[in-house]
Amino acid sequence: MGVHILAATLFIAVTAFHLFFNWKILLSYFRLKTVKGFRLKKEFTAAVAVSLFVVIGGFGGIPPFSTIVELNGDIKDYWETNAGPRAPMAHAEELGLDEFARQVNMPLEDVLTTLAGRGIEVSSPTESLAGIAGNNDLVPSDIHEVLRGNDREGDSQPMEPVAHGFRLGTLTLREYCETERIGIRHFVAALKERGVQATESSMLRELSQSLQISPKELILLAR
Repeated sequence: MGVHILAATLFIAVTAFHLFFNWKILLSYFRLKTVKGFRLKKEFTAAVAVSLFVVIGGFGGIPPFSTIVELNGDIKDYWETNAGPRAPMAHAEELGLDEFARQVNMPLEDVLTTLAGRGIEVSSPTESLAGIAGNNDLVPSDIHEVLRGNDREGDSQPMEPVAHGFRLGTLTLREYCETERIGIRHFVAALKERGVQATESSMLRELSQSLQISPKELILLAR
């Protein structure tokens, strides 16, 4: 995603640069074409027709365009479902340990005790999880698993499901899935099996009320 954004930014900057230094030439070209009239070549007509066909096919959900879009969604869902243990929130490795503990509703003292019990050294409560992992020859996911109680060296109290510090009921389906890195299509399909029609903008509170369960019980359907 970062590379995509940077490439798009570079494209926009180069386009603006080109327009700025060739503005007079472009204006002269369009004035000339306006006077003489546009002579549409076969290549130009074909390019416009193909472009319109792709745009209409994409928005209209017409195969094979819809098939490509669905394949993209299936690949994302497969990766998110089978990628292994997930962090409790997006970019958790960038958080300081104290902020991470607050986000997952664990006392900082318990977090420090748990890490110390596994031989993981922490120089400061404000040190990021990425920094702690690096200093202990680990990766951030190892820290997550230790605190979840899923590490192989021992058992501890698992972390309670959270959604980046927000109450679950206040989030939409898309917001929750993006935060927890869960496939939206998988979640929607699970709800549909239980007779609930959900969209990406559906509120978790409303969906849980439809099933007469709590939001915390609702998110277990996506696991």
